[in-house]
Amino acid sequence: MFGYLDELRRFRHLFRNAYVLRFDPDRLNLVMRDGLRLQQIYQVEINAFLHFLDAL
Repeated sequence: MFGYLDELRRFRHLFRNAYVLRFDPDRLNLVMRDGLRLQQIYQVEINAFLHFLDAL
């Protein structure tokens, strides 16, 4: 999971600091794939947290 987050962090840094950079489509696909994996992971964790809050 942390590897996916690190990849997104690196992409964000590159994107924020690139003004005339041409993006590599393969790299963009990698970042998108990792983001979708994180979405699935965090959705489960967020739902568990919400159930915990409801139980309080």
